Amino acid sequence: MKNYFRIVGMFLFVMSVRVASAQDASLKITDNINRATKHEVATETISASNVISEDSKVHYEAGKSVKLLPGFTAKSGANFKASIGKIESSARIAGAETSEKVSMYAYPNPFETSVEIQYYVPKAGKVTLSITNIIGMTMATLVDNQDMSEGDHSVTFTKGSILTEGTYLYTLKTDTGAISKKLSKK
Repeated sequence: MKNYFRIVGMFLFVMSVRVASAQDASLKITDNINRATKHEVATETISASNVISEDSKVHYEAGKSVKLLPGFTAKSGANFKASIGKIESSARIAGAETSEKVSMYAYPNPFETSVEIQYYVPKAGKVTLSITNIIGMTMATLVDNQDMSEGDHSVTFTKGSILTEGTYLYTLKTDTGAISKKLSKK
């Protein structure tokens, strides 16, 4: 299983994967990437004119071409990789596979005192579900490395009063991958 979270100092690096939709097989990347880990995937082409800051880890993967246009810069200290090869489906990409197969949903979001998190595990195995603040500190562990069967599961977090108003991440880690989503506390 790949590492989707890496804490360096007090910064949380969250792996994000964007896969071009079936209707849009190409990506045009103009947003700068600052202290993040990203994996951008397109079945045809990626065109990039953005800046990748130091302490970032970025991988652009396309079926036919990756074009680094004027304005594109990978700063010293950045880990940048571009790959060209056959993209058979988004399921072949590690990060995309987890976002398509491992899934979860929180309701209500934003929440006040309690929130139900429903999640799907595609393969039986160890599961961890936690809530972290924006700097990566674990605020609550709802499922702690427990054996789970394949299928749908849910857990209700009833101790919302321990959290201050703001934005958090809820993260599901399984043997097949990981996924994180925003969770807001009113």
